[in-house]
Order: sequence, then C-alpha cells, then structure tokens
Amino acid sequence: MSAAPDTGPAAPTAADLVNPYWDAVARYAIPSHFEDEPPQVGQMPNDLLDVLHDPDPDTGLPGWLGGYVQRDKLTARYAWTITDPPTVEFVAAHAGRAVLDPLAGSGYWAWLLGQLGIDVHASDLVPPSTGQHYWHQSEHVPVWGADAVEATAEYGADRTLLLSWPPTGPLAGQILAAYTGPTVIYIGEFGNLGTSADHEFFQTLMGRWHLAGRHLPVQWHGMHDLVAVFHRDDPDDPDAERTAAHHGRTSEEGQTVSRGHRHGTRRRGDRGRVGARPRRRVPGPVSHDVWPDRHVGP
Repeated sequence: MSAAPDTGPAAPTAADLVNPYWDAVARYAIPSHFEDEPPQVGQMPNDLLDVLHDPDPDTGLPGWLGGYVQRDKLTARYAWTITDPPTVEFVAAHAGRAVLDPLAGSGYWAWLLGQLGIDVHASDLVPPSTGQHYWHQSEHVPVWGADAVEATAEYGADRTLLLSWPPTGPLAGQILAAYTGPTVIYIGEFGNLGTSADHEFFQTLMGRWHLAGRHLPVQWHGMHDLVAVFHRDDPDDPDAERTAAHHGRTSEEGQTVSRGHRHGTRRRGDRGRVGARPRRRVPGPVSHDVWPDRHVGP
C-alpha cells in the first residue's frame, strides 16, 4: 500500500499567527452586556464580586480595568482595532492576493496579513521610523513614506484597499476617489458613530459600492468599530472581470470574496495631514445596512 503523498505543511491560519496585540488583551475580553455586541475589553463584569478580584499582574488594578488602562499603550504599539483571530481571518479572507494600506501607521495589519502570505504595500505620510509620527513610535514592517492619495493612485489598481481608522475629515473620501481597484476593506467606526472619515465618504461608499461582508471584532469598551467589505457597484465597470479574478471565489450570495499584501499612508484628522489624536464623539445613529449582524459572508 503506497503512502499518502506529502502535501507539505498546512497553510497558516489566523490562530497560528504571532499576534502579540491579541496575546496582551485576550484575557481581558469578556462578554458584552448586550447579546448583539461582541466581547469587550475594559467592560465591568456582570458579577460585582469580580470587580475587585483577580488583580492584573501588570498594573495591580482589577483585571477588567487593568486591560483598559493599557489601551493607549497597546493601540500606539499595534493598531486601533483589536486583532482577535476571527477578525484577522475575516480580513484575510476578503483581501485577495495583494493589499494596499495607505494609512498603515505601525504596519501591524501588514505584518499580520504578511504572515498569511498576503502581499501588503504599507505606507504612511510620516512613518513611525522617522520618529515624527503623532501616535505610533515603531514599525512591524517597513512603512514607506508617501501621501495616501498619491499612493492609492499609484499602487491601488490591482490591490484591495485597506482603510483602517481613516481620520475625521475628507481624506478617506479623497483616497476612495483615487482608488481604481475592485474592493475596499473598511475598519473603524461607521457612519456618524464616531471618529472616522466624514459623512460624504460613507454616503459614497454606501451609494456606489455594495456590501460584501461585515464583522464585529472584539472591542475596546466604549468603541463601536467594525470591519466592512465593499465591492464596486457598477455593472458597466470595466474592472468587474478583474474583481472576480482578483478574489478567485464567491460567497453564498454570489458576491466575490477571498485573500492578499505590499505598502501605503496614515494620518489622523485633516489637521496638517498628519493630524492629531482622534476626537471622541457621542455615539449617534448608524447605518443599519452595515452594523447589526456580527458576520456576513465566509
């Protein structure tokens, strides 16, 4: 009886990744008080007896609070959205073979996707390696210095566009207008809920693109970020054929979805294009076309 052929090592999954961000917060993630919300880091436990018990070994504070007070440190070191394995898997599944991240910050998303064999072009107007980035001080991959709109126009045609927490103001809309590729993966708060982009950007995204998938990550308490995937909504779009080839498989709804990496630009606020730390806003209404379900698509 012949031995089974050696197919080599299995392809890595998000659960196999080196992901120190998730390692740092996983023990603090507790179920939300609301059934339709994901686990949260920094939420007070339902059981009041747990509030003062189990002090965090790093801070000496109660465990739930110890995780939250590290938010600034961890978002500065890694990324704004918590990169729990299902969220990374969801992004990778829709990314295609190649990604443009023109607001890369520390390059953490590029590093995670790169571990999955995805080619990410990561750039930022002021890369952390310059020592001048307003928030991130280190890089997980080389982040190229480039204007986000220019990087999108130059490198975006054959890449999925990853927009992670674009700053408040018109920059996200300018990037979207410069993008000629087939797919946008948006990460951040959506609509008039908070700290990303502006009304015109979301109107364009919802009006001229169609939603291919959505997912709620583990969240920092008080934040309402999501991951939403959009494909061009133009039947006469000459890129339609390329969209299918770019992703290689379709969802149950017949929408193109799949996997992808190389380098792109990050800024917060349109204030000087480098911007300041994002403002918190009182949560308002949100588009129910995108928000309610935790996951749609593969």
